[in-house]
Amino acid sequence: MIDTPQSASNVVELRLASNPIQLPDDVQLEGSKRAILEAALGLFAQNNYAATSIRDIASAAGLKPATLYAHYKSKEEMLVTLVHIGYREHHRLVRDAVRGGATTRDKVVEWVKAHALFHATYPMLAATISLDLHSLPTSKITEVLVLRDQSIELMTGNLHRGVAEGIFSIGHEVMLAAAAIGAMGLRLPHWYSKEQPYSIEDVQNAYADFALRILGAD
Repeated sequence: MIDTPQSASNVVELRLASNPIQLPDDVQLEGSKRAILEAALGLFAQNNYAATSIRDIASAAGLKPATLYAHYKSKEEMLVTLVHIGYREHHRLVRDAVRGGATTRDKVVEWVKAHALFHATYPMLAATISLDLHSLPTSKITEVLVLRDQSIELMTGNLHRGVAEGIFSIGHEVMLAAAAIGAMGLRLPHWYSKEQPYSIEDVQNAYADFALRILGAD
């Protein structure tokens, strides 16, 4: 099966394409606390959460394992922190983008572009929060699940509106169309990099075009 422009043989290779290690600009962490979180992010993205140990993270951060516990109580707390950072940033991007759309069609296009922007700009973070969210107990991610649902509703709400307005002719359940459109962005961390022959803007525009085709829009 052809999975990406540069097909990979296994999940590890796909995860290795997810770089660089980058957090949103508004993340207020400094010194060892940030170094530990970035080291954890790199390892979670490359190897997955379950296969990464505290000793691995300490080594990557250049610290002793005991030092980590002065900043994070557990490996789980590191993942919880990353998941909250990632879903907050994704929601902010799609929310602000949709607000900028003048019409229903524009709002959908802007959502798709913002969704792609997040996954291409923060590939390691995007891959980790998507693939390892299931590793956390629901009690630790209640806020995150609410944000995720709100982000999805920003898309599905406008799809329903577009169908009612006669702008979209989907021919299937709205949720199936939304899932297909969302999946395009979810795959970006596994193949896209700045070494590709197209920019993030090229990808955004192409994905917006693909989404409109899925929706049967003019």
